[in-house]
Amino acid sequence: MCGSATPLIVCEVDAFVLQSIDPFQRFLLSEGHELLPRSFHLHGNIVSKDGVALDLIHVRRPVEIFFERQEEWRYPFFWPQRRPAGSPPLSILFS
Repeated sequence: MCGSATPLIVCEVDAFVLQSIDPFQRFLLSEGHELLPRSFHLHGNIVSKDGVALDLIHVRRPVEIFFERQEEWRYPFFWPQRRPAGSPPLSILFS
């Protein structure tokens, strides 16, 4: 619970953010890093293969690269349904 005795209730979260979590974790793993969700910060929670947290200066660039490449992995969001099976990523739609 990240240092709090009271639970956190998330009532509304932007779907864009929720759809980014799994791809971000896969991206970090492909770069030799991992996201450890110990708090709501990226700094201190992105670690290298040896478990050492990346310095703030080294956290910014992977985040930038991840969002620069989002057209390779982001799918159109269909609300309230989930993405239909077989829907192409945005890179295919806008090529």
